[in-house]
Amino acid sequence: MARAVEFMFSAVQQVYQLKHFDFDFDFNFNFNFIPPKLLLSHGFNDPEIDVDAPSATDAGQMTPRGKHSMTRYQATSFAQPPLLQYATMNATMQGYAIPPKENGGTVFGERIRQEPILLSLPHYSVAVQGVEDVQKAVNFAHDRDLYLVVKNTGHSHLGRSSGRGSFSIWTHNLKGKEWHESFVPEGAPGGTPGVHAVTLQAGEQWLDVYRAAAERNVIVVGGHARTVGSAGGYLTGGGHSPFAHFYGLAVDNLLEVDLVTADGSYQTINAYTDPDYFYALRGGGGSAWGVITSVTYKTHPNPAHIQVGLMQFNTTDESTLRTVFHQALQALPAVTDAGFTGYGIMGNGSFAALFLQPNATEEIFNTTFAPFYELTSHANVSAQVVSIPFPTWIDYCNAFLMDLNIATNVIDISRLLTSDDLLERTNKLVDVIFEFDEFSAGFNFIGKVNSAERDNTAVHPTWKDSRALFSLGTDWADDASAEEKLRKKLQAVEISKRLGDIVGPDGGTYVNEANPYEPDWQNVFWGPKYDRLLSIKKRIDPTNLFVCNRCVGTDVLFKP
Repeated sequence: MARAVEFMFSAVQQVYQLKHFDFDFDFNFNFNFIPPKLLLSHGFNDPEIDVDAPSATDAGQMTPRGKHSMTRYQATSFAQPPLLQYATMNATMQGYAIPPKENGGTVFGERIRQEPILLSLPHYSVAVQGVEDVQKAVNFAHDRDLYLVVKNTGHSHLGRSSGRGSFSIWTHNLKGKEWHESFVPEGAPGGTPGVHAVTLQAGEQWLDVYRAAAERNVIVVGGHARTVGSAGGYLTGGGHSPFAHFYGLAVDNLLEVDLVTADGSYQTINAYTDPDYFYALRGGGGSAWGVITSVTYKTHPNPAHIQVGLMQFNTTDESTLRTVFHQALQALPAVTDAGFTGYGIMGNGSFAALFLQPNATEEIFNTTFAPFYELTSHANVSAQVVSIPFPTWIDYCNAFLMDLNIATNVIDISRLLTSDDLLERTNKLVDVIFEFDEFSAGFNFIGKVNSAERDNTAVHPTWKDSRALFSLGTDWADDASAEEKLRKKLQAVEISKRLGDIVGPDGGTYVNEANPYEPDWQNVFWGPKYDRLLSIKKRIDPTNLFVCNRCVGTDVLFKP
């Protein structure tokens, strides 16, 4: 058993080597202090041109927008704005504004201390303690025509919870859980039956939620990382889950959202109070829709146990490795249709994966994964496949939900794969993995997602038929040269185009784990649903107060 546990954590470490918080890529919020909103000349939505922001001296090339003239705040240094303006804003926030540390120093490490002006961080962040604080912060940003971003926990593959020169609202401190035996959304018709549910304040993180749910013998459909927030970008991006096969995505389980809108009002949004707004919140992505202060999810009965499978295949022979990759991909549709979900990684001569299913038996696992057992006898392959039952979901969480490699400089490029992609385009997928060998191939085996609510949510239509989320990811050291970083960013754009060719024009991806430089992001993230989302955005946030990278409306605000 000790060896099995050692293997478990070894596999998990490989599976999660791409998980991270905000990383180093450059938004074009190019100012010393919070500026008037500007129409940037290029860069924000064009990954092939100037992916690094221009220097502070280039501001004269930009065109002002809205009621403001091209007036820039005069800072005493490029890292710090004037104290008078900080004092004014901090007084409005009743002392909750958090200034950057002197010389740009933060918890993020040495590079920030050395190059403070090159960061993609907001100049100020308000650590809100309640709804009233959120309203004051939103009104402050609205009245001064600032770029406003929202940070929950900061697990952002696209850097959406940060932005250079922006004004930020941090919702981490909004804590609290309320469990309901019979929840009925506000505005529902009389006689609407209540359901078991939980209301979570925005700062609640998934492992804490799971532990509280276990005490009540229920589960909540949520993420597979312990510190991911339950009410931030994870939710608005759709929210995949190990339970998606049975209960759908997180947004399929969303009953109600409380939030502060662009005009500073506090509203309750659900399918009855504002169906279009609720639709946008269920997969419309990022913090483009307001500042969420709490959400209410359905809960479900706790499974009797969790059956877990772990596997790892290693070889130094490229031809053999291609065979392993090919056969593994070909086996996935049957595995996911059987109800197993999981996570895996291919690269550096190995394929490692973790699979799980509630209430499955070891016999079911052995039958379902017979093709993988066959691979263990392949010549030139060192392999292991093990099946381990966990008595409860929370036991599994305590063993596997980790956050490794925090604050990594990384880019992921991803596409959702259907059964046809996995069975008929296997060779093309394997070719991409080997061609871009600096990039590790990751898989989220989301399985056949329960899609009862799919047309009522804003996630890409491909979720109806997808079986896995395929991604290629790479990273770089903090002291990497500008040339190396630019090369990898441009490679990411090329990979996006290649994956787009493989899955076709109707293919899509998971909004939360995608290329921050995705060239065709409107179509890849939302497909035919984008036009509806844009019309909703114009209604609820007509001045584009809420902005984030490749979020709905940024193609209107920022023109390449």
